[in-house]
Amino acid sequence: MKKNLPSSMNRAFFTVFRPKLYLSIALTCLLNVPLAFAKLPEKTAIKQSYPDQHTVQLSLSDAKAAVLQQDQWLQKSQYQEKALRSKSSAALALPDPVVNLSVLNLPTDGFAFDQEAMTQLKVGIQQDIPQGNSREIENQRLRTMAKEEPLLREYRKKQLVLRTTVLWLNAYQAQKSVELTQEALPLVKKLQDLSEAEYSSSFSDVTQQDVIQAEIDIAELSERLIRFKTEKENATAQLGQYLYPIESPTDLSKDFSNDWHFNFEDIAEQESQLASVIKLLSKDKHELLLMLKNHPLFLINKQRIAAGNLSTDLAKQAYKPKWGLNASYGLRSDSPQGNSRADFFSVGVNVNLPLFSNTKVDAEVASSIQSTEAMRTDGLLLLKELLSGLTVALSRLDGLQQRRQIYEQNIIPKLQQQVRSNQSAYASDRGSLSKLVKTKLREVKANITLLQIRSEQYKTLAEVHYHISTSITPMEKNND
Repeated sequence: MKKNLPSSMNRAFFTVFRPKLYLSIALTCLLNVPLAFAKLPEKTAIKQSYPDQHTVQLSLSDAKAAVLQQDQWLQKSQYQEKALRSKSSAALALPDPVVNLSVLNLPTDGFAFDQEAMTQLKVGIQQDIPQGNSREIENQRLRTMAKEEPLLREYRKKQLVLRTTVLWLNAYQAQKSVELTQEALPLVKKLQDLSEAEYSSSFSDVTQQDVIQAEIDIAELSERLIRFKTEKENATAQLGQYLYPIESPTDLSKDFSNDWHFNFEDIAEQESQLASVIKLLSKDKHELLLMLKNHPLFLINKQRIAAGNLSTDLAKQAYKPKWGLNASYGLRSDSPQGNSRADFFSVGVNVNLPLFSNTKVDAEVASSIQSTEAMRTDGLLLLKELLSGLTVALSRLDGLQQRRQIYEQNIIPKLQQQVRSNQSAYASDRGSLSKLVKTKLREVKANITLLQIRSEQYKTLAEVHYHISTSITPMEKNND
């Protein structure tokens, strides 16, 4: 019947339906929006997509390695350990001896050195000996404190890896959200142009509401695009404080900003670790508790308890007497008549008896014991806190895995099918433009939601490794 239409009607027909023909072709090209965290192209292909010379490729493993290398707290801890070890060596040394020089029994009627027989020039030395085994105990206590520093560095590295992973994934999630939104925006703009073209034709059923709705959809996509770009900038700025070393106060004023492209090269490794960590859900709390006892925080607490016990032993040394040795030599002059006078030599031992300080020492010993017991309680509370955090992380990981399966196996495939169906219906004049746009936007939103779910999975995976992994960088990829 359309072949018998007048020429004016034919022009109107093509005015209305030719855009739909173009739309069908455009939709066919744009419908294959890549899923979030889909298999990425090779690194060279990514570089071709971002030809700007100032763009910096940053993978998760590279970010963690750079942060661990640049962290200045780790260097400070090494200095602190060396200082404690040097101090422990000094603790073994005896106190410095005391040397005294004096003139004794000098007569006041003439101040002559040879006038009286008891006048002498006395040179003496005194050496105090610390109480009990206080030197050896102090040496052990300081060496025990020094052993905390490697554990503190291990804990610091765990914190850095977790923090870097969260910030990197935040930036990557925002970057992918920008890409997904940008891929959908041209299609929606094309639909807006077509709706305006059809609305201007008197032979179309497109209403003004359809045109307004298309404009609203574009505005909402533009708003999301701005929000995602801002999130990426914020995450990048926070990540930058860990990536760049500050050698002097003048470095604080430098501009370290880069146009970073976050490249998820080690997604296969993350997926493998995710599968292995999910198996921990089958373990009971007793098994998880045994794994948590290797956590640096718990080991640090054990070292502090050991140092506390040594502090108690050191306080108990005050019950023991403090000894001292002294020796002196008295030089006398010959008599005025020329008779020789013998010099004097003296040697002695002195002891400081703790007879009236028991109350003080008792209080100090009791205080040290109570402090150590408090640290034991801290260890139990710490294990409880770590177990709670690990249990919550595993539970959240299980929930995220279930949500991910729903999106990957159900929601997104059906939305893709619905988009294709609405495309065909609209191209054959059996569907509405607004319905097609609405379905397409739902697909984009579902892809972004899946992106968020998988990002949260990897963050939770990093949290689980923070609790139980004994490796400094559990997810770090070995790049040769």
